[in-house]
Amino acid sequence: MQRGFVFVFFLECLFLFVFTSISCAGDGATLGSSADYYKQLIIYITGDWQAYGEIFTLLQGKWFWKIFLAVITGIPAVFLLHYLIIGAKHFDHDGRKIYFFSLFIRIVH
Repeated sequence: MQRGFVFVFFLECLFLFVFTSISCAGDGATLGSSADYYKQLIIYITGDWQAYGEIFTLLQGKWFWKIFLAVITGIPAVFLLHYLIIGAKHFDHDGRKIYFFSLFIRIVH
């Protein structure tokens, strides 16, 4: 029963697709060539993304490595500077113990 329902649904979708394609074929003749149609389709899909292509290639070609180098060297330098100024954190182990995990979790682990 389930396979029959799926098959009938598939046939209905196929019929609707073919019928829609045939009925819209006359409308496509007014658009011009298929190249014009696909050009309009790409503009519709991408919107104004293509306007940012030149900016993207400029950033990738000239600025990406500089920004990446600054991040890769800057973040460890800031951590090192913080460590040298503030110093390492020391914890007292003499006071009362505060357990984060329950006894069951500590035993299982």
